[in-house]
Amino acid sequence: MRAPALVAGLAMAAYLALRPYPDDFTSPWWIVSHTSGMLAFVALAVLADRVGGRVRPLVALGVALVLPYYGAETFGLAAGANPDLARYHPVALAMFVAGLLLVAVGGVLLGIRQRAALPLGIMMALVLPQFFLPPAGRIAFGIVFALAALWYAWRAPRTSGSRTSQAAEPGRDGRRRGIVDAVEDRRLTDQ
Repeated sequence: MRAPALVAGLAMAAYLALRPYPDDFTSPWWIVSHTSGMLAFVALAVLADRVGGRVRPLVALGVALVLPYYGAETFGLAAGANPDLARYHPVALAMFVAGLLLVAVGGVLLGIRQRAALPLGIMMALVLPQFFLPPAGRIAFGIVFALAALWYAWRAPRTSGSRTSQAAEPGRDGRRRGIVDAVEDRRLTDQ
């Protein structure tokens, strides 16, 4: 939990220290600072995921609602009258592609981990390539993606939490616990 907290703190400080005052949307520091702000929020989501409980969904939803605004602030304001600058800015494009590649890898791992998720995992891996299809192909992709997600929702194993499906050792209450949970519990009792 230390690394995400450290990244969140340093990135938030960089965002607020590096942003040009008064607002100068054309400054390269505008993009650097606001990208740091986005990194800070992503790190907070990672931290919340590790903490778990009610913190996880609240922070994840909050970050999901905040990031589009930061994206518009970062690249939209810098673009001004030139929409191609916002759409094809190297930082924006790199973040977009990196995000979609991470979703693709996550989809492959999801499909490997749970058979019922295989169709959805394949579709997650194909999100980036679908951008190169004609409109009819993209619409068909959306429909197939929805069907794969519905299939997974119907066939997914029913668990009380995302980490409870990981086999580990039985906890004090007899439930199977995830490896991460068991290690964190041991670390807490050792301190």
